[in-house]
Amino acid sequence: MDTAEVIDRYYGALNDADWDAWLGFFADDVVVDSQLDGHAEGIQSLRDAVGTIGRRYTRFSMEPEHVLVHGDEAAVFWQFEATTTAGDPIDVRGANYFRVRDGKIVYFRNVHDPAPFQAIVDQTAAGQGPEREADGGKIRTGGDAGPQTA
Repeated sequence: MDTAEVIDRYYGALNDADWDAWLGFFADDVVVDSQLDGHAEGIQSLRDAVGTIGRRYTRFSMEPEHVLVHGDEAAVFWQFEATTTAGDPIDVRGANYFRVRDGKIVYFRNVHDPAPFQAIVDQTAAGQGPEREADGGKIRTGGDAGPQTA
């Protein structure tokens, strides 16, 4: 799988909340620099992160607006729209940088305005992240999220 195909499928799995497929795009020794969650190394850190997504959002969509691929590197400019479990809307644009080797993401970094995520970061840091019971802890993604109320 070439870099462009990895990136395309990555966003498909992300927006479908297909976490097994999403995790499958990363190398076991992946290095991640996340603006919200900091520096992490190894696939286990991403496995652990998957569990927090359903506690942070009731719905989300990360839609690529521009995708630039050069060899084994890619940059994706995206728009992220979500609703937190507290009912707060998030609408932010940002970028992801990927380095791909042998069809797997070996390095990932995201860059965005952190302000729209501050309430989630504060709750997580205080150990007060909202727990979801509705929908069995599942999130709705993309266009199937249905009407939202604030």
